[in-house]
Amino acid sequence: MTISDVPDERSTVNYPLSDAGDVMETGRLLEEIGAQYHGVAADIRQRVGMDRLAAETIATFGQIDIVVANAAICGFSSFEELTDAQWCEMIDTNLTGTFHTVQAVVRHMRERQYGRIIVISSMSGRSGNRNLAHYVASKFGVIGMVKSIALELATTGITANVVCPSTTSTPMIHND
Repeated sequence: MTISDVPDERSTVNYPLSDAGDVMETGRLLEEIGAQYHGVAADIRQRVGMDRLAAETIATFGQIDIVVANAAICGFSSFEELTDAQWCEMIDTNLTGTFHTVQAVVRHMRERQYGRIIVISSMSGRSGNRNLAHYVASKFGVIGMVKSIALELATTGITANVVCPSTTSTPMIHND
C-alpha cells in the first residue's frame, strides 16, 4: 500500500492540515497490523508528483490494483466575498488533484485490464450548501468526472465509483 500526503499549508485554509508526523503515524499503524506500505510526499495539484507516486508504487509493489483519491480542503465564504485564491486553491486540490490522481494510474490499470478507482466526494456535491460554493463546485465536478470515467472504462475490467459521505465533525468543518 502506498500512502501519500503533502505536509504543507494552504494560503486559504485556516485549520491545521496533516503533517509529516501524521503520515509517519499512519505508516506505524499499518506496520502494526503487518501491512507493507510505501510513504510518498506528493502534491496532488501537481501532475509530476502523482506520476512519480504511481511509478514508485509500481516499482515497489509491481502493480496498482486500487486507488483511493481522498484529498480535500474546505473553507467557508459567501459567494460574493469568495476570492480568486480561495476558488483556485479549492478547485486545484479537490477536483484537479483527483483528476491527476486517477489519470496517473488509469493507463497502468488499462494495460492490466483490472483496477478499482474509488474517489471520495461529499454529499455537498449532490445538494449544495451556503457559503461553500467553491467546495460544492469541486465536489460536484468530482462526481461528474467519476461517472464519466466509469462509463469510459466499463468494458475494461476497471470500475470507478464515488463515495459521498455526509458531514463529519473535524477541524475542516469547524474552520469558519
